[in-house]
Amino acid sequence: MMLRKQLRWSLAYNLVLVLIVSAGLTAFAEEPSMPPMPPMTEERPMAPMAETPVMAQMPMASMMMVPPKSEEPWYKNIEISGLVDAYYSYNFNHPASLTNQGVTRARNFDVEEDQFQLSLAELVIQKAPSPVGFRVDLAFGPTADLIAQHENTGCLLLGASCVVDANQIKGKETFKNIKQAYISWTAPVGRGLTIDVGKFETWMMAEMTESNLNWNYSRSFIYSLAIPYFHAGIRAGYPITDTLAVHAYFVNGWDNDTDTNRQKTFGTEIAWNPLPGLMIVQNWIGGVEGFYEPLTGQTVGTNWRNVWDTNVTYIATNKLAFMLDAVQGFEPNTTIPNPNGSFSPFRWSGVAGYARFAPTDRLAFSPRLEWFRDNGGLRTGAVHHVPGITKTLYELTWTNEFKISKNLITRLEFRRDMSDKNVFENQTGCTSGIPIGSLCTKNHQDTVLVGVMYTF
Repeated sequence: MMLRKQLRWSLAYNLVLVLIVSAGLTAFAEEPSMPPMPPMTEERPMAPMAETPVMAQMPMASMMMVPPKSEEPWYKNIEISGLVDAYYSYNFNHPASLTNQGVTRARNFDVEEDQFQLSLAELVIQKAPSPVGFRVDLAFGPTADLIAQHENTGCLLLGASCVVDANQIKGKETFKNIKQAYISWTAPVGRGLTIDVGKFETWMMAEMTESNLNWNYSRSFIYSLAIPYFHAGIRAGYPITDTLAVHAYFVNGWDNDTDTNRQKTFGTEIAWNPLPGLMIVQNWIGGVEGFYEPLTGQTVGTNWRNVWDTNVTYIATNKLAFMLDAVQGFEPNTTIPNPNGSFSPFRWSGVAGYARFAPTDRLAFSPRLEWFRDNGGLRTGAVHHVPGITKTLYELTWTNEFKISKNLITRLEFRRDMSDKNVFENQTGCTSGIPIGSLCTKNHQDTVLVGVMYTF
């Protein structure tokens, strides 16, 4: 009897012990060693293991467990665009040279008269810096030739008496069809410091080489005479705020692929957007624009040339906009005397006012009114070896624009050029081939032009 009672207590004790141990093992097995991972869905992606307390102590864990985001091949980010620009111009003066330039060369890209003319064929290949990029603009046609003619060889004022380095002439042809070519890098500094190295268009003034980027087809006197076309060097840009950006420039000089002296030229640009629709840009360029004479080892023309340019653009509505551009240039005169034999500083200044009214997406009207004065004749007369003559130029331009399609733009433009001197060629012509004197020039000219531009 006693034996049976002891067996029952033993069985009960063992049963209770088994239940307790089983319950403990079950509880231990169900307790997780890490927090449960959320489901892998688009709304709730899987958390990397480095977010757990243990793995967080291992710095390389997250880099090892989460593969870096793959980038697209660099060539897929390259953009290709272009422009084909042609025109027909008619000059009511009927100049014998069949050009609109006259004495001053004030008309640049719409030079030819009474003939159909291809102005520019351009191909642009570029990649936005991320952080490295590039841009190459290839240009062909009379516009590219005219810009190349402004390559500063240092003989603008001294003619045949100047000795020019052969590399300067060679560079003029080598780079003629490369309108722009530079490498870009956005440095990880603050909001991003962008640095460009190579050849680029000038930052001066609001008008551009491409006709489709301007409100009028022809360029103003300020664009043609007061500022350079291009530079070779380095520039840096930085957006200080959402409404204020600055650029600094360090270049060879005015229109220099190959430098003509041992000096460099500097420049700045400040762009401010104080109010919606209002943009104010202040530009400056300064430097020695003389040339290096290899026979003497000296730089001829060691005075600084300074030019300030201010342009203000106001977009009143989505149909109406206004723009004002003012330029002031200064260079001491040490090489060319005035008609009375004295020397005085060269100064040039000009103001151009623009408006654009676009009642529809296809139709726009753009008038332009301009005044330009060249004290001493450096910008308007020296190129024809007629220095020391102060000239004042005026022009009134009216442009009608009609877009046949998004990429095909046509413009009908009337322009009247005027001067206080007889600087525009008339139908009599000149036997010497260079319009000089009242016998073959007038103080005004009227032109009408049709331009066609296709972009892609």
